[in-house]
Amino acid sequence: MKNKTAIFTVILATLFVVTLSFQAMAAEEEVKGESISLTGEISNDGLLITDEGQQFELAGEIGDEVKQLAGQRIQVMGTVMEEGGKQHIEVQDYMIKEKMPESQY
Repeated sequence: MKNKTAIFTVILATLFVVTLSFQAMAAEEEVKGESISLTGEISNDGLLITDEGQQFELAGEIGDEVKQLAGQRIQVMGTVMEEGGKQHIEVQDYMIKEKMPESQY
């Protein structure tokens, strides 16, 4: 009986891990190569740091414009790709947003 319980537990754990892996791969594929909108702040290095903390290099002619807006909160629309382990967004359009209020805590 203990062997059956152990085998059943291993099978369930394996299925759980496989399911999570497929979900992670699917989520990653949804972002890459698709047109999306990202909001964040432009760093002094010309990177977009999203509100979630992700870093994106800005590409394209409009991306070069956006790089000049260091310190500004920006919403960019474009196509995300990964190259050499770094995420890039080919910027097609952007809007300057109001800065988020500082936390009181």
